[in-house]
Amino acid sequence: MALRALMAGKHVLVEKPLALNRTQLDSLSRFVEAAAADTPVLQTGFNRRHSNYICDIARITNERKNPMIINYTVNAGYLLRSLGL
Repeated sequence: MALRALMAGKHVLVEKPLALNRTQLDSLSRFVEAAAADTPVLQTGFNRRHSNYICDIARITNERKNPMIINYTVNAGYLLRSLGL
């Protein structure tokens, strides 16, 4: 969808991940590499750094001086099922 939007002249913001497989990534890469100066902008976003959970972790660990290990789980069930994984 991102490539089709770019080809239609639309600016595109894609939330991370930019592509779900190497073929999609290569297609986007070829389009961007061949782009002229007036080609629409392709930007990848990553909003997790602004989530409440990450902000809480940053606040709690900001002044920490000792090493620390943090384990966290992300629910990507829908994404994985849609890929047949």
